[in-house]
Amino acid sequence: MPSVPILPSSSLRVPLNSTSDSLPTLLQTPSGLALVELQATIHTPNRVVKDDEDVAMDGTIPQTVVGNLSFPLYDPSTPDETAWMKSVLLYIGKHQLLKGEVKKLPKAMALVRRQDGSTSETMEIAEIVRYKIVFSQRPEPVGDDVAPST
Repeated sequence: MPSVPILPSSSLRVPLNSTSDSLPTLLQTPSGLALVELQATIHTPNRVVKDDEDVAMDGTIPQTVVGNLSFPLYDPSTPDETAWMKSVLLYIGKHQLLKGEVKKLPKAMALVRRQDGSTSETMEIAEIVRYKIVFSQRPEPVGDDVAPST
């Protein structure tokens, strides 16, 4: 069985039990990176990537914005408090709201990536995922004045 060396990332400087992280605000949760579990289907605009037409100059494919993730009970002045995990809101577009909660994974998962600048098969740990956000209820309708702007 082939094996690949996995190294700790140089960017993982934050202690594993810390609640702060350096993720971009688009992905940032108070506990770091989390999996999202939806009991639904997200319908996105039909978009077919044809050869190199839809690929940007940097080689990336355009992304579809699903919505805004909000933690209404989170207070940055009390980072050790976990009450915020009971209420997570996902605004989909301007007219739908999913309510969910943060749950701890039974076993933490490592997100790995190819090591920067490496031509070998060496991988590095990019992030440790300890939580998942579960949305198990049907979406609720909301008005334009309630949904946050994207």
